[in-house]
Amino acid sequence: MKKALVVLALLLIANLAFAQASPHSVVGYVVRFEGDPPPEDCVYFTINFGVHEYTQASPEFTYDEETGAYFLQITDDLFLPGDSIWVEVIDSCLFEELTRIGSFDPGPITDLGTSVLDPIDGLRPDLLADFVNPTTGYVTDDFNFGATYMSNPWNRAPGTIGVWIDGTLLYDLTWAGSGTPMYNLGEPFTTTVSGYDIGKGEHTCYFYAEDDFGLPVWTSPLSFEIFNTPPTEPEIAIDPVQAFEDEDIEVTITADGNDEDDDALTYYYEWYRDGVLEAAYSGMGMNILPNAATAIGELWEVQVYSFDGEEYSGDYASALATIIAPVLTDGTVEPASGDRSTEFTYTVTYSNLRNVAPEGVYISIDGGDPVEMTEVITRDYTTGAEFEYSTYLGLGEHTYQFSAMDELGHPAIGDILEHDGPTVGNNPPEIESAALIVDPEPATERSTLTVVPSGWFDADGDPEDYLYEWFVNDIAIDFDGNVLDGENFARGDEVYCWLPPSTDTMKEKVSPQRQLSSRTLCRVRP
Repeated sequence: MKKALVVLALLLIANLAFAQASPHSVVGYVVRFEGDPPPEDCVYFTINFGVHEYTQASPEFTYDEETGAYFLQITDDLFLPGDSIWVEVIDSCLFEELTRIGSFDPGPITDLGTSVLDPIDGLRPDLLADFVNPTTGYVTDDFNFGATYMSNPWNRAPGTIGVWIDGTLLYDLTWAGSGTPMYNLGEPFTTTVSGYDIGKGEHTCYFYAEDDFGLPVWTSPLSFEIFNTPPTEPEIAIDPVQAFEDEDIEVTITADGNDEDDDALTYYYEWYRDGVLEAAYSGMGMNILPNAATAIGELWEVQVYSFDGEEYSGDYASALATIIAPVLTDGTVEPASGDRSTEFTYTVTYSNLRNVAPEGVYISIDGGDPVEMTEVITRDYTTGAEFEYSTYLGLGEHTYQFSAMDELGHPAIGDILEHDGPTVGNNPPEIESAALIVDPEPATERSTLTVVPSGWFDADGDPEDYLYEWFVNDIAIDFDGNVLDGENFARGDEVYCWLPPSTDTMKEKVSPQRQLSSRTLCRVRP
């Protein structure tokens, strides 16, 4: 059609080339209020200037319904530049009209541009008091849309009435009145749409209706917004709950958080060591705590948040893990003291919260090589198992120290420091009797005095040995042999020997309660 218009214009210009007047073209475009060109069967044109009038029936006029272009071919002797030109258009199908007043341009063309038809007042229906409620909400909310439809004075019912959301979603409105509809007075129409069906984001809507004659009406856009709904926290599991210091701790999502907007969720992990956030091990997707970060005895908490790309969950899932090791407790030795004939028993309790059996439980006495102890009370290692070791000890002060390792190679903690004890003392020896022999008799300064003990007994098996204490006139003298000669006493002295038994390592007096008296008096003759 455009090509036909151009050819026609060229032919007219050629035919007038030799005339006195020059050709002049009036061009323009027309579109309906709805935005599309009116069909040729619906549109009526009237173009006036001066005493001249043209319609679409005039041979000088051409209309292209595909583009809405109109074309009037005249000569410039019919007007003067600046003269007014009136273009009137009526759309008989949608009852729209327009009047375009322009002026002629000098030269061969007057371009009147694009003109928009307006609905003819009183013919189309109206949509009044349109609304959306609420104007902000979430996908979990229901959104109410409504408008009042009026056909005055025609009282025509709507053939269709609905709401367009974001230009694509059409929901029909239903009559919300009562009794007999009076469309000439206005009737309410509403619909309720779930926020799930609309989706989150900023939205626009407008209402559209056609009466039963097919005449349309629509409203200006309304804005409303559906906010993002934060997700809920997930459900999690942590493994292991009791972790050895050489094990990583891993968190798994056992149930995803819920997101009302159907957003894809990711997860943010915060790790706390004894209540203090460890940022270096926290972050999106950081569900594994490396064993290099942990130490025995620490309590780790993980808090896991859901993230939907916009917001984090308000709450979090939490789990705890303890860094453990095998533990030795209640280490003792019984009795705390004794002698070399005493059997000493060492006991200690081994426990492991993961119920891992010990590779061995050991005791080291006086810093010596570890000796494996025997399990005497077997039970679940989570509650503890008792181990013991019995032995005899030599004389003196002793020390002991426990150690253990589980079958996985984890050394025990707890009661692993060195203890003092037990104390092993000497059993005093005993003698049945002692005699003081004077040679020659009677005792003189030329005599020797010899002590002869008998009936030696030592519970420890120590070799026989004695400590001789000599007294002259009840005064101890500096001599410890068993034979005393006259150089140590004088005529008239009273001499005796006190004989406490002794060990081979130390000579000590026997307590009077356990000593057999060996005192023998010998008076030296004057």
